[in-house]
Amino acid sequence: MTSSSHPPLRDEPGSWPVVESRDLHRDEWVVALREDHITVPDGSGEPFRRLVLEHPGAAIVLAVDDDERVLCLWQYRHATQRTFVEIPAGLLDGGPDESPLDAARRELVEEAGHEAEE
Repeated sequence: MTSSSHPPLRDEPGSWPVVESRDLHRDEWVVALREDHITVPDGSGEPFRRLVLEHPGAAIVLAVDDDERVLCLWQYRHATQRTFVEIPAGLLDGGPDESPLDAARRELVEEAGHEAEE
């Protein structure tokens, strides 16, 4: 099979039928934990449980300098009790009209002290 016979490599929207849904946690910040019981699209089989963590979305920044070096940071992540090497990222929590691009620019300044030229 040649590469031209494969469909384009991209994310595709879609959803599976939700039989039942309930909030396990919802707060005034930006986080909710929901329990859904779903079935496969053709309806066959028994419903199964999935936990869904809702948040406002996020943006990541791949900051590359003129020498083609990528900016990485050390970030402590409490859930794993580890410090990871990561690229700058953050939630879209800068207000209702914040775009992913605006959030990415904000996070680059907040986390790394740098501004992107483009």
